[in-house]
Amino acid sequence: MRNGKILRQRRKELGMSQEELADSVVSPSYLSRIENDKTEADEETLKLLFQKVGVDYRKQTSNTKTIKQLLQEWEKPLLHNERKKSHQIYIKLSPLVTDMVEIQLQLEYHIKSIRLFILQKELSKVNDCIVFLDDFYERLTSRNRFFYHKHVGNYEFYAENFEKAETHFAKAALDFTEVHLEKLELADLHLLYASALFKTNKESLCLSYANSALQIFQSRYKTKPCLKIHVLLGSCYSRARDFPSALSNYEQAKELAELLHQDVEIGIIEHNIATTNFRMNNKKEAVNLLKDAMKHKKNNNIRFLTSLNMLLNIYYEMDYTKEIQCLLKEYSHLPDQLSRETIQVKEFLFFLFFLSKPQNEWEGYVTNEFYPFLQTKKEYRQLINYTKIIANYYENNGSYKKATYYLKRALEISEHTNNL
Repeated sequence: MRNGKILRQRRKELGMSQEELADSVVSPSYLSRIENDKTEADEETLKLLFQKVGVDYRKQTSNTKTIKQLLQEWEKPLLHNERKKSHQIYIKLSPLVTDMVEIQLQLEYHIKSIRLFILQKELSKVNDCIVFLDDFYERLTSRNRFFYHKHVGNYEFYAENFEKAETHFAKAALDFTEVHLEKLELADLHLLYASALFKTNKESLCLSYANSALQIFQSRYKTKPCLKIHVLLGSCYSRARDFPSALSNYEQAKELAELLHQDVEIGIIEHNIATTNFRMNNKKEAVNLLKDAMKHKKNNNIRFLTSLNMLLNIYYEMDYTKEIQCLLKEYSHLPDQLSRETIQVKEFLFFLFFLSKPQNEWEGYVTNEFYPFLQTKKEYRQLINYTKIIANYYENNGSYKKATYYLKRALEISEHTNNL
């Protein structure tokens, strides 16, 4: 807020008239001009007026300078995902940012708080920030609008609202200008945007933005984001069946992960290389790579389960029933340690029900829980995969009517995916 609006707000909160506040300091008409920001009074006058409404003007002015400095200082650790330092600055800022602070500073504080809450995995706190910001959206500067769309897009991505994330990232790109923002902010935005585009099956655009981000990060020697981008590029090329380009990017990512001693990342890369080999019909090589991936992911249950599910899928295609039963028995405890509302747990439970429960039980799980979940999350590739598995089961057991129904459904989902 400007000084005049702060004065008017405090005067009204105290139930004072303009005449009472102006008494012995200025005329009521002059005070009216100050309150409506039509004139800027000298410091001594403002000091006296603020004193009458119980505000230390000099402290207020000093706080504004401190807030501006801290907000500027906050950008770098937020950009580089430095959680501890970002939180320390937040702790300093929070008591200073009151409703008496200039509105643009309040807006910037709430925008940057969104990024912090994402880093701290406190997504439940984000909504209050968005509600506040939406009331003042038209008053955002282009710089604050860039950060608003970038961070809200980031929030929507983590909430798995990928289409909304894509929309926000596109708007952020329109507000980027090198005059007010450093190039690394653009690279970070393009990496986020590319990730959302991959999730919405827009591989060509994903490749474009990912390569744009890679060029900037490479020029600044930023190894960690380069690693992420090579994995993303590999996944894009693999999905597009450009296997040499996919494997080349995965190998570059693996070199960087080994350089940074990131064991879980190595496991993720091994998993992606396995996926590419599976698409190339190298099933035995894919199996070996997945086993390696699981060794690297042993301390991360959700990542581990991602590779385990793929291994179960491949074993099922290879008709390795004994191996599947051993894996299901060995890791049957994992779903109890994780949220049931994750795709990894849902997929594992599918195999557990499908291969060890009576038909009526696994059909109930598929109809009432598994399929609705995949449809809600728009996990179309998994829908097609498991629909085909079920269709093949019915065909092998002579239930041709049900088999035809599920094959038709798989075809419809495939056509729907291609039209997106």
